[in-house]
Amino acid sequence: MKEIRKVLLIHPEISRTKYNFAGVIDNEPLELEYIAALLREQGVDYAIWDGQVERISAAEKLKAYMPDLVYVCGRTRQERFMLEYCQAAKTLCGSVTVIGGLHAQQCYARMYQNCVDYILVSFDIFQLIQLIQGTPPEQLEDMCRRTEDGWHTAAPKPFDIQRLPLPDRSYFLTHTDRYRYLELLPCAHVRTAYCCPYRCSFCSRNKLNCGVYTCRDIQDVVEEIARIPCENIYL
Repeated sequence: MKEIRKVLLIHPEISRTKYNFAGVIDNEPLELEYIAALLREQGVDYAIWDGQVERISAAEKLKAYMPDLVYVCGRTRQERFMLEYCQAAKTLCGSVTVIGGLHAQQCYARMYQNCVDYILVSFDIFQLIQLIQGTPPEQLEDMCRRTEDGWHTAAPKPFDIQRLPLPDRSYFLTHTDRYRYLELLPCAHVRTAYCCPYRCSFCSRNKLNCGVYTCRDIQDVVEEIARIPCENIYL
């Protein structure tokens, strides 16, 4: 894989029709901010493009930034957008493309497309950093990868949420006029756990993180909240 010097982190828009919650509920891209914190720590140049709040298109951002690697995350209803942005990254920049997020973890085979190189199927964002640093992809157990022989499926492991860094909220802080929850503006997000200790049959939440519930120490949560310059916090 080519040397990775610039990384673009993409969170697609929720919808392209008027039938959406845009301007009503616009969530901070917390997953990307965790990755941003690790990239900053490693001295890797990065940028975030969030389709919920950006006023330029993803294509314009790609052409202006020319990233070596593009990471796209999203949920089920954003699948088409995620694949579209991977294709744009290939066409416009020749970027290495990685898909992650909740939908990819549960439905990774739907991402087996020629425009996608890797799929992160766990919450272990450190494996993305390892990939960027040049670790051979076959050593990354939580990454599905496309090869000349077809797709190699990953064998993900549960991730301990205590390993997460504090998110880099610089993107959020430059868009506090856009991130909101109903009448609460701005509204920041704090994650306290992965998975769920209960096993309701109608819910997919308990299937996340390989079905293993993991939660943060309450003191860590309190300290993170104390650092956020925002009065409204969504847990």
